[in-house]
Amino acid sequence: MDVESTVPNFDEAEIRPAVIDLLASAGLSGEFSLNPISGGRNNRVFRLQTRGRRLLLKWYFFHPRDKRDRLQTEFSFCQFLWSRGLRNLPQPIACLNEKQIALYGYIEGRQLSADEIGQRHIDAALDFYHAINRHHADQDAVDLPDASEACFRIEDHLDCVRQRLTRLEQIDWQTESHCAAGDFVINNLLPLSLVVLERAKKQSLEWEMEINAELEGDQRCLSPSDFGFHNALLDGNNNVFFVDFEYAGWDDPAKLICDFFCQPASSAPLEFLPEFSESVLASLSPQGCPNRRVQLLLPVYQLKWCCILLNEFLPTGAARREFGRGVVDQDVLESQIEKARQLALNASSPMTEANWPN
Repeated sequence: MDVESTVPNFDEAEIRPAVIDLLASAGLSGEFSLNPISGGRNNRVFRLQTRGRRLLLKWYFFHPRDKRDRLQTEFSFCQFLWSRGLRNLPQPIACLNEKQIALYGYIEGRQLSADEIGQRHIDAALDFYHAINRHHADQDAVDLPDASEACFRIEDHLDCVRQRLTRLEQIDWQTESHCAAGDFVINNLLPLSLVVLERAKKQSLEWEMEINAELEGDQRCLSPSDFGFHNALLDGNNNVFFVDFEYAGWDDPAKLICDFFCQPASSAPLEFLPEFSESVLASLSPQGCPNRRVQLLLPVYQLKWCCILLNEFLPTGAARREFGRGVVDQDVLESQIEKARQLALNASSPMTEANWPN
């Protein structure tokens, strides 16, 4: 997406020598220009213009408290997909791990708004998912890591939310927005979590789903992770491209489905949930992930996304956003709280066959 922005604290001299080395590793040389692009939430993203070629430069966030190797995860995943003939994603060109920078092909496109997402966009997402998993048995696919926060037992999903809630109890009530977030966590989110997580455990018993049973290999999927239209671009020919695979890897397909419909930015309409779920699950072992697993976990993931939205108020989350955006906007903080309130409201209702979207 070709939208320039001014990134405070960005000093081109700080990164220029590394970019020269990166270009050289890709067989490129000569003059180039760097223009920051807005929209990066976790990282700094630039349009890099060389003589006759436009590329995308990504400078990845790293923090001692967050040791995930975003660069290697994304670059390796893109290499795997590109080697299998997938082209509706950025081409991986070169990377320098020690500098946490990587070079990709540039995609001319725009983000979709929530109100324009329709059947053909859902079909494009499903086609992308199936194209990835068509090669899941290849050895280099097997060698790909688990996705970030991968969960293969129902109890793993519940534990992940518990851990995120525990971190949110550490919010420092330093500003009015932080106080509002802290109050929401203590007086709304924590009491709600007791209801949602206990309900999930009871449903697993009622539906005879073993809470500690682990998904077998043929019941798992290769997931782009953080998969949704917030990480998609529409080009001039209305083709959908998918971007941002920093958390990709092997995962529970129910998690992919729930994330797809729970993430609050450009979220997919719930009316497409049954179709999307059925298509994703159809390619897997029938014992692995029935619709009931998605129904059980959807409120859990609405709760999890409440926590994700409130990451802005934690030191590591704030540092990541500040690195990516250059500034922590108070309006953004207040918006995150309101989005979390809406998701919490959705999570308060169980998902069953009776209220499964038609």
